[in-house]
Amino acid sequence: MPPFKTICFGLVMVLYLWVPYSMISHQEKVWTQGEVHRFRLAPVDPYDAFRGNYVALSFGIIQFDKPASEAAYASDQEVYLSIGKDSLGYSYFSGLSLKVPTAENYVTSKIAYSNETKITVLLPENMRRFYMNETLAPLAETLARSQRRFNRNPAEEFIPIFAEVSCLAGEVQIRDMYFGDQPIATYLRAQIALEAQE
Repeated sequence: MPPFKTICFGLVMVLYLWVPYSMISHQEKVWTQGEVHRFRLAPVDPYDAFRGNYVALSFGIIQFDKPASEAAYASDQEVYLSIGKDSLGYSYFSGLSLKVPTAENYVTSKIAYSNETKITVLLPENMRRFYMNETLAPLAETLARSQRRFNRNPAEEFIPIFAEVSCLAGEVQIRDMYFGDQPIATYLRAQIALEAQE
């Protein structure tokens, strides 16, 4: 092989290795250096033919009053959601801005819909899906439905279901999904083991 072709081949191989490495290292940085937030959920269980079972995470309708003084808001426009914490320690989206917030805790998102008074925001896709084992995903969805306040027996104890999310400079990554104080997969495996013993 002539030296020029060898050099070109070598550069292409370096590029092939660099691209996945940079993607993985970026996600790892969000995972390890991002601040962890816990958002309450109302999940459902769809299926992705290419990536398998996942629990679709719903953080409720994310809607803000439209500011009168700011520029026009349009569908699919990039916006930034500030994150606050409530008295129980759960995170919520506290504000909307067209400019990058000075605080490190924000999520880069897009406007889904805007009218004269309200702005509805669509969260990034990686914050709307939590992939699980194909056996556990439908069970997680059933468990989540049973814990929704409007769907449950008032005499039963309410156990919160929430997502633990790492956030760093607008990037987010779901760490885990919890049922009460334990990861939902751990809880479901324990329930399956109990049922198998009976």
